[in-house]
Amino acid sequence: MARRLLEKEKRQEHETKGDKVEQETKKTDEQKAQEHKAKAETRAKENAKRYENTNPDTLKWDENSKKYSVELKCECGETRRVFTSDLFQVKQCVECTNKARAERRKQKRAEKKALKLEEGGKV
Repeated sequence: MARRLLEKEKRQEHETKGDKVEQETKKTDEQKAQEHKAKAETRAKENAKRYENTNPDTLKWDENSKKYSVELKCECGETRRVFTSDLFQVKQCVECTNKARAERRKQKRAEKKALKLEEGGKV
């Protein structure tokens, strides 16, 4: 009989410990979320200082890629959503980027053509 009482008390203790652990993990999850939000706000402010064409108010967490994204504004007035990890290499909207790329390629082809003509005339 005493043995059963001891077993019952142990089970109850175990259950109450389990409840306490669940509450502690919930608290830590909430704390993690608050810390995550605070880090995001500081990251947005840092990005706004570093990259003038970004809007820190548009910072969002993307669940699919597990990254932050922010909108940046192009010289033409268009906005583009970009991951914060790519901000150092993106400065324009898609259309302006494609136009600039086409212009660079055109210029490179012209330089190659001029070089070939120059080499062909000398030989």
